This record gives sequence, C-alpha cells and structure tokens, in this order.
Amino acid sequence: MITIDGRQPDLSGATCEELLCQQYIHNGQLEDEADVVFLKIAGQWHQLYFDGGVVHWRMQDDEPEQRVVAEDDVFSYPLVDLGDSYGIKGQMFSDCQVMETDDGETVTLTFETGSQLQFQNIGDSTAIGFKGS
Repeated sequence: MITIDGRQPDLSGATCEELLCQQYIHNGQLEDEADVVFLKIAGQWHQLYFDGGVVHWRMQDDEPEQRVVAEDDVFSYPLVDLGDSYGIKGQMFSDCQVMETDDGETVTLTFETGSQLQFQNIGDSTAIGFKGS
C-alpha cells in the first residue's frame, strides 16, 4: 500500500511553469537521477521525493537553488531542468498518478499532449522515464 506524506497538488489542467530535479552524484557516479523533483504551478513551488517507501509532497516558497559543495567533496547535487530538456515547460498537465510497483513506487505526470514523465523509485534511488507524444 502506498503512503503519501503531504498534500499532492492538483495538477489536472495546471500549466507546467517549471520542472527541475536535483540529482545525487557520489564519487563521480550518478546514484540518484531524481533525488528531489521541483514543480512550479500557479506560481507555487512543490517538492516531490521518495523516502523509505513513502511518496512525499511539500510546498516551498523559494525557487530551488544549486547546492554549493566544496571542490574536493565526493558528493554533488546538480539541478537539471527537465521542463526544457523534455520540451514540457509551458504544457498543461492532464493527470498525476501514484502507483505501487513490485519493488517501489512510480509517480507519472501526464501532459495534455500525451507525453508522460515518470519517476520510478526502487530502494533508495529514483530513475526518470519519458515518453513523448
């Protein structure tokens, strides 16, 4: 059974103003493709992340910022603009589904064009999948 912590925003009919994700890199290896997802709709930022089998939704006031790390640090957390990368910035959402899988959870964002962006969490890592229209 899926546990959702926080309030999932109503995305149906909302415009994707921004869609970013923070990745997690350790010793030069991508460990988590989407450690935290940041959605901006109706001028409000929302966070989506997974932890211990729980899907978390949080609102935040400030725009996400690139985390600064020391040059010799083994960890880094780059921000990636998924909205621009997948051409979905400015598109309207038609649906947001949260599904339990055999080995984790998946959140699927569907756009009015039929494109889908998936965040599949397995264990302690979240992968990104995209299906264009």
